[in-house]
Amino acid sequence: MPRLLALLVAVVVLFLGVMTCLPLLQQKAVRKRVQLELTEERDAEVARGAEYRRRIDAVRNDRSVVE
Repeated sequence: MPRLLALLVAVVVLFLGVMTCLPLLQQKAVRKRVQLELTEERDAEVARGAEYRRRIDAVRNDRSVVE
């Protein structure tokens, strides 16, 4: 009987632990996805800025671009 009670307590504790951790794991996954999206946006903006700088340099240094 005490073994059964100990097993029941262990199962309840395990269940409560899992139920406590699930929302945290979900939040972590959401944060990871948002971080990935923001990183991709940042990389796109950096590339766009580099393209603008390249165009500005071309206008400043190459007369055929202006014409």
